[in-house]
Amino acid sequence: MYGRVLVAVDWSRPSDDCVLEHGARLARRMGARMHVVSVLETPPSFQLVAQEVEWLPREGVGEYLEAVEERGRRVAEEVGVELGEVRVVRGNPAREILRYAEELGFDLVVLGRRGGGISHRFRLGSTVHRVVSCCNCSVVIVPPCVPVEELVPGRAGSGIGSRG
Repeated sequence: MYGRVLVAVDWSRPSDDCVLEHGARLARRMGARMHVVSVLETPPSFQLVAQEVEWLPREGVGEYLEAVEERGRRVAEEVGVELGEVRVVRGNPAREILRYAEELGFDLVVLGRRGGGISHRFRLGSTVHRVVSCCNCSVVIVPPCVPVEELVPGRAGSGIGSRG
């Protein structure tokens, strides 16, 4: 049913590890490959500039990408799922998630119910609302730290993601 699963994370809260774990488990159960994207949100006042130029500062992006890749590999190994591409981009989270999902033809997008990015404080709407409204594939919204067994009845897990 799903061959390619995109897990969108921002790790704005400690519980966001659950999103990655849920995505990995869903991908494993469907025999799919899991890909990970994380968007470093561009402040609203710089979004027009960010869309026009490629020279915005890249400080910290390399280290952040390494951290995202390490967490993705760790969870993929623990769950037993194949990890595809891990990408860190800058911009508007909803726009970048939708662009990536469309460009690479994902079958399923998994993301957390609520993030802590600056858009959530300055603009109406949310990343989740926009992704659900505009995505061309299925979307799974993961509440904070709810064990995947509660989302997929009749499935037993290895304990990953089941912390309180």
